[in-house]
Amino acid sequence: MNREMYQEHILDAYKHPSNFGKLEGKTNEHKSHNPLCGDDITIQLIVKDDKIEDVIKPFFESYYSIEFSN
Repeated sequence: MNREMYQEHILDAYKHPSNFGKLEGKTNEHKSHNPLCGDDITIQLIVKDDKIEDVIKPFFESYYSIEFSN
């Protein structure tokens, strides 16, 4: 991927993040902080019968974490 395509990909992921929001009926939630870059992330899951039925990343506190989550 050349530099221009990569930059377009980052900007598109930032403007249109996938699996983003709050998950109604979540059964599990995990929050994490990376002290090296300052990123904060929360992941929510719905687990039924030991299988993940849905997953969503409600929020990110870093431009880069949105890109790398997609």
